[in-house]
Amino acid sequence: TVLVTPPQKDITYQSHATPSIISGEGTTEDPYYCLWGQEDVLNQSLLEEYWLMKNRQPDNAGEGEGGTDAENPPEYDDGDTYVAFVTRRYDALNAEIIGEWGLRIGKQNGELVMRYYEPLLSDEIRSYESNPDPYYVESGSAYSAAEIAKMKADKEKEIADLTIQNKIAKVDLEKLRQEVSDGVVKSAIDGVVKTVRDPDEAFAGNLPVVEVSGGGGYYIEVSMSEMDLATVKIGQEVQVNDWMSGMVYTGTVTSVSEYPVNNGSNWSDGNNNVSYYPFTVFVDESAALQEFSYVSVTYSRNQEDNTGFYLENVFIRTDGGVSYVYVKGEDGRLEKRTVQTGRSLWGSHTQIRSGITPEDRVAFPYGKDVKPGAKTNDAPTEEFYNMT
Repeated sequence: TVLVTPPQKDITYQSHATPSIISGEGTTEDPYYCLWGQEDVLNQSLLEEYWLMKNRQPDNAGEGEGGTDAENPPEYDDGDTYVAFVTRRYDALNAEIIGEWGLRIGKQNGELVMRYYEPLLSDEIRSYESNPDPYYVESGSAYSAAEIAKMKADKEKEIADLTIQNKIAKVDLEKLRQEVSDGVVKSAIDGVVKTVRDPDEAFAGNLPVVEVSGGGGYYIEVSMSEMDLATVKIGQEVQVNDWMSGMVYTGTVTSVSEYPVNNGSNWSDGNNNVSYYPFTVFVDESAALQEFSYVSVTYSRNQEDNTGFYLENVFIRTDGGVSYVYVKGEDGRLEKRTVQTGRSLWGSHTQIRSGITPEDRVAFPYGKDVKPGAKTNDAPTEEFYNMT
Protein backbone atom coordinates (compact mmCIF):
# COMPACT_ATOMS: atom_id res chain seq x y z
CA THR A 1 0.00 0.00 0.00
CA VAL A 2 1.40 3.40 -1.05
CA LEU A 3 0.30 6.73 0.42
CA VAL A 4 -0.10 9.26 -2.39
CA THR A 5 -0.10 12.99 -1.57
CA PRO A 6 -1.63 14.95 -4.47
CA PRO A 7 -0.05 18.27 -5.50
CA GLN A 8 -1.34 21.09 -3.31
CA LYS A 9 -3.09 24.02 -4.97
CA ASP A 10 -1.97 27.60 -4.46
CA ILE A 11 -5.39 28.78 -3.25
CA THR A 12 -5.96 32.48 -2.67
CA TYR A 13 -9.09 33.50 -0.76
CA GLN A 14 -10.03 37.08 -1.65
CA SER A 15 -12.65 38.66 0.59
CA HIS A 16 -15.70 40.16 -1.10
CA ALA A 17 -17.78 43.10 0.09
CA THR A 18 -20.86 42.09 2.13
CA PRO A 19 -23.79 42.09 1.95
CA SER A 20 -23.73 41.65 -1.85
CA ILE A 21 -26.18 40.13 -4.32
CA ILE A 22 -24.05 37.83 -6.47
CA SER A 23 -26.62 36.25 -8.80
CA GLY A 24 -30.20 35.09 -9.18
CA GLU A 25 -33.60 36.42 -10.25
CA GLY A 26 -35.30 36.60 -6.85
CA THR A 27 -37.72 33.75 -7.64
CA THR A 28 -38.32 30.54 -5.70
CA GLU A 29 -36.56 28.57 -8.47
CA ASP A 30 -33.67 31.06 -8.78
CA PRO A 31 -33.44 33.15 -5.56
CA TYR A 32 -31.05 36.05 -5.17
CA TYR A 33 -27.74 34.68 -3.91
CA CYS A 34 -26.60 37.16 -1.26
CA LEU A 35 -23.08 36.90 0.19
CA TRP A 36 -23.71 37.68 3.89
CA GLY A 37 -20.96 38.59 6.36
CA GLN A 38 -20.95 37.35 9.95
CA GLU A 39 -21.15 40.93 11.23
CA ASP A 40 -23.89 42.09 8.81
CA VAL A 41 -27.24 43.21 10.27
CA LEU A 42 -30.61 42.91 8.54
CA ASN A 43 -32.70 46.10 8.61
CA GLN A 44 -35.82 47.60 7.05
CA SER A 45 -34.02 49.48 4.28
CA LEU A 46 -32.17 46.34 3.16
CA LEU A 47 -35.43 44.35 3.04
CA GLU A 48 -37.03 47.13 0.96
CA GLU A 49 -34.03 47.20 -1.39
CA TYR A 50 -34.16 43.44 -2.03
CA TRP A 51 -37.92 43.51 -2.61
CA LEU A 52 -37.62 46.39 -5.08
CA MET A 53 -34.80 44.65 -6.99
CA LYS A 54 -37.31 42.10 -8.26
CA ASN A 55 -40.50 44.13 -8.29
CA ARG A 56 -39.37 47.48 -9.69
CA GLN A 57 -40.57 48.04 -13.28
CA PRO A 58 -38.11 49.32 -15.95
CA ASP A 59 -36.88 52.85 -15.39
CA ASN A 60 -38.83 54.15 -18.41
CA ALA A 61 -42.18 52.82 -17.12
CA GLY A 62 -44.76 55.62 -17.13
CA GLU A 63 -42.43 58.06 -18.92
CA GLY A 64 -43.17 60.12 -21.99
CA GLU A 65 -40.85 62.06 -24.20
CA GLY A 66 -40.64 64.83 -21.64
CA GLY A 67 -39.77 62.59 -18.69
CA THR A 68 -41.93 61.08 -15.90
CA ASP A 69 -45.68 61.34 -16.41
CA ALA A 70 -47.21 62.44 -13.07
CA GLU A 71 -50.52 60.82 -14.03
CA ASN A 72 -48.83 57.47 -14.72
CA PRO A 73 -46.25 56.85 -11.94
CA PRO A 74 -44.08 53.68 -11.97
CA GLU A 75 -45.93 50.58 -10.79
CA TYR A 76 -44.68 47.78 -8.52
CA ASP A 77 -45.43 44.09 -8.71
CA ASP A 78 -46.72 42.37 -5.54
CA GLY A 79 -44.76 39.17 -6.22
CA ASP A 80 -42.64 37.80 -3.35
CA THR A 81 -38.85 38.08 -3.48
CA TYR A 82 -36.73 35.08 -2.46
CA VAL A 83 -33.24 35.71 -1.05
CA ALA A 84 -30.72 33.01 -0.07
CA PHE A 85 -28.23 34.43 2.45
CA VAL A 86 -24.92 32.54 2.35
CA THR A 87 -22.02 33.11 4.76
CA ARG A 88 -18.65 31.86 3.54
CA ARG A 89 -15.34 31.58 5.35
CA TYR A 90 -13.21 34.70 4.92
CA ASP A 91 -16.20 36.29 3.04
CA ALA A 92 -14.62 34.82 -0.10
CA LEU A 93 -16.67 33.44 -3.01
CA ASN A 94 -14.25 30.53 -3.48
CA ALA A 95 -14.26 29.51 0.23
CA GLU A 96 -16.48 26.94 1.96
CA ILE A 97 -19.97 27.77 3.23
CA ILE A 98 -20.32 28.10 7.03
CA GLY A 99 -23.95 29.24 7.19
CA GLU A 100 -27.05 29.58 5.00
CA TRP A 101 -30.67 30.72 5.42
CA GLY A 102 -33.44 32.10 3.25
CA LEU A 103 -36.06 34.87 3.39
CA ARG A 104 -39.28 35.21 1.42
CA ILE A 105 -40.05 38.94 1.28
CA GLY A 106 -43.50 40.20 0.26
CA LYS A 107 -46.01 42.94 0.89
CA GLN A 108 -49.42 42.89 2.55
CA ASN A 109 -51.55 46.03 2.71
CA GLY A 110 -48.54 48.03 1.65
CA GLU A 111 -46.32 46.73 4.48
CA LEU A 112 -43.28 44.49 4.08
CA VAL A 113 -43.66 40.97 5.49
CA MET A 114 -41.19 38.14 5.45
CA ARG A 115 -40.98 34.44 6.20
CA TYR A 116 -38.10 32.04 6.58
CA TYR A 117 -37.59 29.20 4.12
CA GLU A 118 -34.84 26.69 3.35
CA PRO A 119 -33.17 27.64 0.04
CA LEU A 120 -31.94 25.00 -2.38
CA LEU A 121 -28.50 26.21 -3.40
CA SER A 122 -27.11 25.18 -6.77
CA ASP A 123 -23.98 23.05 -7.10
CA GLU A 124 -22.21 26.09 -8.54
CA ILE A 125 -22.87 28.12 -5.38
CA ARG A 126 -21.99 25.24 -3.05
CA SER A 127 -18.65 24.57 -4.74
CA TYR A 128 -15.43 25.90 -3.23
CA GLU A 129 -11.69 25.44 -3.62
CA SER A 130 -9.80 23.05 -1.35
CA ASN A 131 -6.66 20.98 -1.40
CA PRO A 132 -7.09 17.26 -2.18
CA ASP A 133 -6.59 14.79 0.67
CA PRO A 134 -3.84 12.13 0.61
CA TYR A 135 -4.99 8.65 -0.39
CA TYR A 136 -3.67 5.10 -0.50
CA VAL A 137 -2.97 3.09 -3.65
CA GLU A 138 -2.86 -0.70 -3.47
CA SER A 139 -0.56 -2.13 -6.08
CA GLY A 140 -2.41 -4.70 -8.19
CA SER A 141 -5.62 -4.35 -6.16
CA ALA A 142 -9.07 -4.69 -7.73
CA TYR A 143 -10.31 -1.79 -5.58
CA SER A 144 -9.95 1.91 -6.30
CA ALA A 145 -7.87 4.14 -4.04
CA ALA A 146 -11.03 5.76 -2.61
CA GLU A 147 -12.55 2.34 -1.82
CA ILE A 148 -9.36 1.22 -0.10
CA ALA A 149 -9.19 4.40 2.00
CA LYS A 150 -12.82 3.93 3.12
CA MET A 151 -12.28 0.25 3.96
CA LYS A 152 -9.21 1.15 6.01
CA ALA A 153 -11.09 3.85 7.93
CA ASP A 154 -13.99 1.45 8.62
CA LYS A 155 -11.61 -1.24 9.84
CA GLU A 156 -9.76 1.18 12.16
CA LYS A 157 -13.07 2.20 13.72
CA GLU A 158 -14.09 -1.45 14.09
CA ILE A 159 -10.77 -2.26 15.81
CA ALA A 160 -11.16 0.70 18.19
CA ASP A 161 -14.71 -0.39 19.14
CA LEU A 162 -13.63 -3.99 19.67
CA THR A 163 -10.70 -2.85 21.84
CA ILE A 164 -13.07 -1.00 24.15
CA GLN A 165 -15.49 -3.94 24.26
CA ASN A 166 -12.60 -6.27 25.09
CA LYS A 167 -11.50 -4.10 28.03
CA ILE A 168 -15.06 -3.97 29.39
CA ALA A 169 -15.45 -7.72 28.99
CA LYS A 170 -12.21 -8.35 30.93
CA VAL A 171 -13.45 -6.20 33.82
CA ASP A 172 -16.82 -8.00 33.87
CA LEU A 173 -15.07 -11.37 33.70
CA GLU A 174 -12.87 -10.56 36.68
CA LYS A 175 -15.92 -9.48 38.70
CA LEU A 176 -17.70 -12.75 37.89
CA ARG A 177 -14.65 -14.79 38.90
CA GLN A 178 -14.56 -13.11 42.30
CA GLU A 179 -18.29 -13.62 42.74
CA VAL A 180 -18.38 -17.35 41.94
CA SER A 181 -15.39 -18.11 44.15
CA ASP A 182 -17.37 -17.73 47.42
CA GLY A 183 -20.55 -15.87 46.43
CA VAL A 184 -19.19 -12.60 47.84
CA VAL A 185 -17.93 -9.67 45.78
CA LYS A 186 -15.01 -8.00 47.56
CA SER A 187 -13.57 -4.59 46.89
CA ALA A 188 -10.23 -4.69 45.12
CA ILE A 189 -9.23 -1.30 46.51
CA ASP A 190 -8.97 0.36 49.90
CA GLY A 191 -11.36 3.25 50.19
CA VAL A 192 -14.65 4.66 51.46
CA VAL A 193 -18.11 3.36 50.61
CA LYS A 194 -19.86 6.18 48.72
CA THR A 195 -23.22 4.65 47.79
CA VAL A 196 -25.27 1.56 48.66
CA ARG A 197 -28.30 0.92 46.41
CA ASP A 198 -31.21 -1.47 46.51
CA PRO A 199 -30.20 -4.47 44.34
CA ASP A 200 -33.39 -4.36 42.25
CA GLU A 201 -33.06 -0.62 41.59
CA ALA A 202 -29.39 -1.01 40.75
CA PHE A 203 -30.17 -3.82 38.28
CA ALA A 204 -32.97 -1.81 36.63
CA GLY A 205 -30.72 1.25 36.26
CA ASN A 206 -27.59 -0.70 35.24
CA LEU A 207 -25.78 0.72 38.29
CA PRO A 208 -23.48 -0.88 40.86
CA VAL A 209 -25.06 -1.89 44.18
CA VAL A 210 -22.10 -0.58 46.17
CA GLU A 211 -19.69 2.15 45.13
CA VAL A 212 -16.30 2.38 46.83
CA SER A 213 -14.03 5.37 46.30
CA GLY A 214 -10.29 5.01 46.63
CA GLY A 215 -9.74 8.75 46.16
CA GLY A 216 -8.63 10.59 43.07
CA GLY A 217 -11.07 10.87 40.16
CA TYR A 218 -11.45 10.23 36.44
CA TYR A 219 -9.24 11.10 33.48
CA ILE A 220 -10.94 11.59 30.11
CA GLU A 221 -9.09 11.54 26.79
CA VAL A 222 -10.52 14.09 24.35
CA SER A 223 -9.48 15.64 21.02
CA MET A 224 -10.00 19.13 19.60
CA SER A 225 -9.67 20.80 16.22
CA GLU A 226 -6.42 22.57 15.38
CA MET A 227 -8.56 25.73 15.04
CA ASP A 228 -9.24 25.58 18.81
CA LEU A 229 -5.68 24.75 19.85
CA ALA A 230 -4.88 28.30 20.96
CA THR A 231 -8.09 28.67 22.99
CA VAL A 232 -8.04 25.55 25.21
CA LYS A 233 -5.63 26.00 28.12
CA ILE A 234 -4.44 23.87 31.05
CA GLY A 235 -6.62 24.64 34.07
CA GLN A 236 -9.64 25.62 31.95
CA GLU A 237 -13.02 24.27 33.10
CA VAL A 238 -15.15 22.20 30.68
CA GLN A 239 -18.55 20.51 30.79
CA VAL A 240 -18.64 16.68 30.75
CA ASN A 241 -21.91 14.96 29.71
CA ASP A 242 -22.22 11.27 30.68
CA TRP A 243 -23.99 9.40 27.86
CA MET A 244 -25.17 6.59 30.16
CA SER A 245 -26.79 8.65 32.92
CA GLY A 246 -27.30 12.01 31.21
CA MET A 247 -25.58 13.74 34.14
CA VAL A 248 -23.37 16.79 33.52
CA TYR A 249 -20.16 17.37 35.51
CA THR A 250 -17.46 20.04 35.57
CA GLY A 251 -13.98 18.94 34.57
CA THR A 252 -10.57 20.59 34.33
CA VAL A 253 -8.08 20.44 31.45
CA THR A 254 -4.85 18.89 32.82
CA SER A 255 -2.73 18.48 29.67
CA VAL A 256 -2.73 19.42 25.97
CA SER A 257 -0.65 17.47 23.44
CA GLU A 258 1.66 19.17 20.95
CA TYR A 259 1.14 16.42 18.37
CA PRO A 260 -2.04 15.56 16.37
CA VAL A 261 -3.78 12.17 16.23
CA ASN A 262 -5.22 10.30 13.24
CA ASN A 263 -8.72 9.52 14.52
CA GLY A 264 -9.86 12.50 16.61
CA SER A 265 -13.56 13.09 17.24
CA ASN A 266 -14.65 16.73 17.25
CA TRP A 267 -17.50 18.80 15.76
CA SER A 268 -15.03 21.40 14.37
CA ASP A 269 -17.64 23.62 12.60
CA GLY A 270 -18.25 20.81 10.12
CA ASN A 271 -14.72 21.16 8.65
CA ASN A 272 -13.17 17.80 7.81
CA ASN A 273 -9.88 19.26 6.57
CA VAL A 274 -8.31 19.90 9.97
CA SER A 275 -6.01 18.01 12.34
CA TYR A 276 -7.04 16.95 15.84
CA TYR A 277 -4.99 17.36 19.01
CA PRO A 278 -5.61 15.24 22.14
CA PHE A 279 -6.02 16.76 25.58
CA THR A 280 -6.88 15.29 29.00
CA VAL A 281 -9.72 16.32 31.30
CA PHE A 282 -9.89 15.45 35.01
CA VAL A 283 -13.22 14.99 36.87
CA ASP A 284 -13.17 14.45 40.64
CA GLU A 285 -14.48 11.33 42.35
CA SER A 286 -17.90 12.85 43.13
CA ALA A 287 -18.94 12.10 39.53
CA ALA A 288 -20.71 8.77 38.92
CA LEU A 289 -18.72 7.82 35.83
CA GLN A 290 -17.77 4.30 34.75
CA GLU A 291 -14.52 3.16 33.20
CA PHE A 292 -14.53 2.83 29.39
CA SER A 293 -17.95 4.52 29.09
CA TYR A 294 -18.60 7.35 26.63
CA VAL A 295 -18.91 11.05 27.48
CA SER A 296 -19.02 14.27 25.47
CA VAL A 297 -16.91 17.26 26.49
CA THR A 298 -17.94 20.85 25.73
CA TYR A 299 -15.47 23.70 26.01
CA SER A 300 -15.67 27.41 25.29
CA ARG A 301 -13.36 28.80 22.63
CA ASN A 302 -13.40 32.17 24.36
CA GLN A 303 -14.76 32.05 27.88
CA GLU A 304 -14.58 35.84 28.30
CA ASP A 305 -16.83 36.32 25.22
CA ASN A 306 -19.36 33.62 26.13
CA THR A 307 -21.69 35.69 28.31
CA GLY A 308 -25.29 36.45 27.40
CA PHE A 309 -27.37 34.64 24.81
CA TYR A 310 -28.05 34.78 21.06
CA LEU A 311 -31.02 36.37 19.26
CA GLU A 312 -31.90 36.16 15.57
CA ASN A 313 -30.86 39.24 13.63
CA VAL A 314 -34.39 39.91 12.34
CA PHE A 315 -35.46 40.95 15.87
CA ILE A 316 -32.64 43.52 16.25
CA ARG A 317 -32.70 47.01 14.76
CA THR A 318 -29.78 49.45 14.64
CA ASP A 319 -30.01 53.22 14.20
CA GLY A 320 -26.97 55.47 14.42
CA GLY A 321 -24.83 52.62 15.73
CA VAL A 322 -27.27 51.91 18.62
CA SER A 323 -28.97 48.49 18.67
CA TYR A 324 -32.42 47.99 20.16
CA VAL A 325 -35.33 45.56 20.28
CA TYR A 326 -39.03 45.81 21.07
CA VAL A 327 -40.23 43.79 24.07
CA LYS A 328 -43.40 43.38 26.07
CA GLY A 329 -43.13 45.68 29.11
CA GLU A 330 -44.42 45.08 32.63
CA ASP A 331 -47.66 46.92 31.77
CA GLY A 332 -48.25 44.62 28.81
CA ARG A 333 -47.46 47.29 26.22
CA LEU A 334 -44.64 47.49 23.72
CA GLU A 335 -41.36 48.89 25.02
CA LYS A 336 -38.24 49.91 23.07
CA ARG A 337 -35.17 48.50 24.82
CA THR A 338 -31.53 49.32 23.99
CA VAL A 339 -29.25 46.26 23.99
CA GLN A 340 -25.52 45.67 24.04
CA THR A 341 -24.54 43.24 21.29
CA GLY A 342 -21.48 41.03 20.86
CA ARG A 343 -20.24 38.51 18.34
CA SER A 344 -22.17 37.11 15.37
CA LEU A 345 -23.13 33.43 15.08
CA TRP A 346 -23.67 31.69 11.69
CA GLY A 347 -24.36 35.09 10.11
CA SER A 348 -27.99 34.93 11.33
CA HIS A 349 -27.76 35.40 15.13
CA THR A 350 -26.17 38.07 17.33
CA GLN A 351 -24.96 37.79 20.92
CA ILE A 352 -26.99 39.84 23.44
CA ARG A 353 -24.82 40.82 26.40
CA SER A 354 -27.24 43.12 28.25
CA GLY A 355 -30.52 45.00 27.91
CA ILE A 356 -32.91 42.03 27.84
CA THR A 357 -33.07 38.52 29.29
CA PRO A 358 -34.09 35.18 27.73
CA GLU A 359 -37.41 35.51 29.64
CA ASP A 360 -38.44 38.71 27.80
CA ARG A 361 -41.11 38.50 25.09
CA VAL A 362 -39.58 39.96 21.89
CA ALA A 363 -41.64 41.50 19.08
CA PHE A 364 -40.92 41.60 15.35
CA PRO A 365 -39.57 45.17 15.03
CA TYR A 366 -41.10 46.18 11.68
CA GLY A 367 -44.56 47.47 10.74
CA LYS A 368 -46.62 50.64 11.09
CA ASP A 369 -48.04 49.52 14.47
CA VAL A 370 -44.62 48.82 16.03
CA LYS A 371 -43.99 51.73 18.39
CA PRO A 372 -43.55 52.24 22.15
CA GLY A 373 -46.82 51.97 24.05
CA ALA A 374 -48.57 49.81 21.45
CA LYS A 375 -50.73 46.94 22.67
CA THR A 376 -49.15 43.49 22.57
CA ASN A 377 -50.52 40.03 21.94
CA ASP A 378 -48.67 36.86 22.89
CA ALA A 379 -48.39 34.34 20.07
CA PRO A 380 -46.63 30.97 19.71
CA THR A 381 -43.22 30.93 18.01
CA GLU A 382 -44.45 28.70 15.18
CA GLU A 383 -46.86 31.45 14.10
CA PHE A 384 -43.90 33.68 13.22
CA TYR A 385 -42.11 30.88 11.37
CA ASN A 386 -45.19 29.87 9.38
CA MET A 387 -43.79 28.57 6.11
CA THR A 388 -47.09 29.05 4.25
